[in-house]
Amino acid sequence: MPRRETDRSSLLTPTGRTAPVTVVIPSHVPVISQLKVASAQSMLDVDFAAVDDGGDLGDLPYVWFTIRCGGGEPTVGVVKGKRTGGNVRASIPRPAAGACDLQLRASDAQKIDSNTLTTRVP
Repeated sequence: MPRRETDRSSLLTPTGRTAPVTVVIPSHVPVISQLKVASAQSMLDVDFAAVDDGGDLGDLPYVWFTIRCGGGEPTVGVVKGKRTGGNVRASIPRPAAGACDLQLRASDAQKIDSNTLTTRVP
């Protein structure tokens, strides 16, 4: 298991000190890139490259997403992706027709999130 640094910290604000919380500093984070939308019907089938130096991304990583279609409210959710080699595939529900803005990230088995990728889907 990769080593994570932890610390109990609090913030000093003008109204006083907050209650201490545990802060986790991971030894690595997954890195995702090369986002492609393979299909853009009622489900968005996406594919992206994923590298995880800790080796704990797993075969079915969580893929977190925010999608906004048209002028509506954004939809936030999570789906299980399927990892094959260095890529992850996932199907994300499309809430409405029309152009959509999509953001996504992936989490490893230690619940450490990757960077965020953004694309516009016609």
